[in-house]
Amino acid sequence: MGLRLEAFDEAAPPAAGPSADWILGHAAGLAEGIARGRAEALAEAEARGAALAEGGARALADLAWTYAEARGQVLGGIAPLVRALMDGLLPPLAAEALGPWIAEAVREAAEADLGAPRVLVHPDALAALAVRLPPEAAHALGPDPALGPGEARVALPGGETSLDVEAALLRLRHGLLPLLDAPETRRHG
Repeated sequence: MGLRLEAFDEAAPPAAGPSADWILGHAAGLAEGIARGRAEALAEAEARGAALAEGGARALADLAWTYAEARGQVLGGIAPLVRALMDGLLPPLAAEALGPWIAEAVREAAEADLGAPRVLVHPDALAALAVRLPPEAAHALGPDPALGPGEARVALPGGETSLDVEAALLRLRHGLLPLLDAPETRRHG
């Protein structure tokens, strides 16, 4: 038996490539696969984005609730202090502030040699203020029924200064009232 060897002297027929129909079908299938993959990736990205947005909104809502709760607890905690200041401490302090303020104005007028100031107060406050004014200062203390109990006017030759303790106290009270009227304070205080 003999050995059979392949003959290479004849030219091999050219390899047949894919047909034109196969190439067109392959291109269409590839385009469809890319389009489907892109659509699926976009849908997945949208779903992830929606989940992230929902989580972010939930976290912001939790933070807002936490801030409101903390604010309510702080305001609720300080409400008794603010009420004590407004009702108990500020009115007597305001009443006591009028005398020293007038005494200081009279003393400054005497030191600056501005002349004798004329001090006008409500008639009910006249006696209490007379003992607080420096006796060495030249001044004229007189009643003015048009002034309220917490008001005073110091008139100098160059001008006039007024003090209304009651109005200042009222402005302070109006500034503090929003703290007491906050919904968090009513709920916690």
